Amino acid sequence: MLSALKFLKERVGVKQKIFNEFKKLDKSLDGCVCAVDGGSCIIADGGSWLIAKLKVASVYYDKGKRVSGLEQKKQEYYTIIKSNGSYEHSIPYLKPEFPNIKELTETPSTIMRSLEFKHAYELVKTLPKNSLLLIDGLLQAETPDQEKIIKLLELESRKQGVNIVGLAKTFRKSINGQSIIGSLLKQKPDEKWLYSLDNYSIVKLHNKASFAYALSYFKHININEVLPILTYYSTDPALIGYPYPLLKVDQDARISSHEKKLEVNKLKIIAKREGLDFIEYDQKCTSMHSVMDSQKYR
Repeated sequence: MLSALKFLKERVGVKQKIFNEFKKLDKSLDGCVCAVDGGSCIIADGGSWLIAKLKVASVYYDKGKRVSGLEQKKQEYYTIIKSNGSYEHSIPYLKPEFPNIKELTETPSTIMRSLEFKHAYELVKTLPKNSLLLIDGLLQAETPDQEKIIKLLELESRKQGVNIVGLAKTFRKSINGQSIIGSLLKQKPDEKWLYSLDNYSIVKLHNKASFAYALSYFKHININEVLPILTYYSTDPALIGYPYPLLKVDQDARISSHEKKLEVNKLKIIAKREGLDFIEYDQKCTSMHSVMDSQKYR
């Protein structure tokens, strides 16, 4: 391990400060926030096909309290994704577009992202002016269909006067081989700040926070109006420095390991009842690793 760390130090170590234009965050505003997130899991993997469960949820907060009236109902989907030279799926109103997919197992997250954007598009039409629609992840398209939805989101954002911001917990941009977020945190560990890049901003939302996040937003949005709302909702000790509405909607949309087990058992019952014995046999081409991981034969 020491030799590997030495290799890393030689190639990514940054010895000088490289950031200068930090914007200090000193305002807080208890505005309206709606947060959107999704979750997905693979229930069965038959090698050339998958059965996946997808979930999309939203939460709405005003003056620090959750309000149920403006939230969209949590949406759950089951989809078959089949590979036969190209990918297909069983959700009728989504195009089966997977231009950058290398493995079949990557497809559920792409479908989930499209569902998140569609969910956000329906929400933005109902939100009051000057509210914030917060989407987990950057406002980036992985498919042509997602690109169209994002453009519609931008138009509706202008029309409704709703600020739309994407917040990413994972951000792999680097400078001199080192993480931009890591470098910023090292330089300013004890303050709230915004650092603007060409297409993104990096934000640390609480003095005591250990993490910073990447933001993306449309050009017409004044980020200075959004930041006080983000800082207001980032003081909860459950995860200090992270907007609480995003934390809550993650809990609503996440598919837990227990929920996945229930779905797997439900599938076995339905498959047996319907005479779909091939589901059990096809999964044997992909399930050996999980059997070994469970140390069943140890």
